[in-house]
Amino acid sequence: MIEFSEQNLNNYKKIELTGRIDGITSNELATYLINLIEKGNRKIILDFKGVNYLSSIGLRVLLVNQQKLKSVGGELNIFGLSPQIAEIFKMSGFLKIFTVIDDIDQFVGTTEQSITNTKNVFETENISFTHINTSSQKSKIELIGDFSKLSNSEYQSTDLITISAQNTGLSIGFGAIGSEWESIKSYFGESLTIN
Repeated sequence: MIEFSEQNLNNYKKIELTGRIDGITSNELATYLINLIEKGNRKIILDFKGVNYLSSIGLRVLLVNQQKLKSVGGELNIFGLSPQIAEIFKMSGFLKIFTVIDDIDQFVGTTEQSITNTKNVFETENISFTHINTSSQKSKIELIGDFSKLSNSEYQSTDLITISAQNTGLSIGFGAIGSEWESIKSYFGESLTIN
């Protein structure tokens, strides 16, 4: 038998596992992880402190779901390995595949996120805007394409730039979703993409 307990830690979903991960319970773990990924969770931490056995089938479930998450820009991280299960990870080469966390607070950045949020409300002409200032991880801004053609809508097939979805966390601006010019040339416009 295996039990699951969820906790949100900043941008991470931490799952406490309790019990055995064997030939019977591996299917439960696989189903649970698939549901998490399908709900949009990309940063997952599996807490192994309560796990007392891990079979080769359990290792396969971890590997398959790590590959799924990596393909969409996510990652399955491991925390709380007992010495016996850490040895299984070492012998199977999984220490090179997974990030094994020693200090979970430092890893998820809870100490950096403890700054009090500030909230400002702006009102104008019956419209109210709420601005919440929080501490967060810094991100990268990248401008892509030739913006000089924007005012005259002079884009051609040679202007098409393809960007992998797994390399895009948040994108805002002028563009279309697609990879072939003929299918998207009439759909250019403002777009917002959140991975």
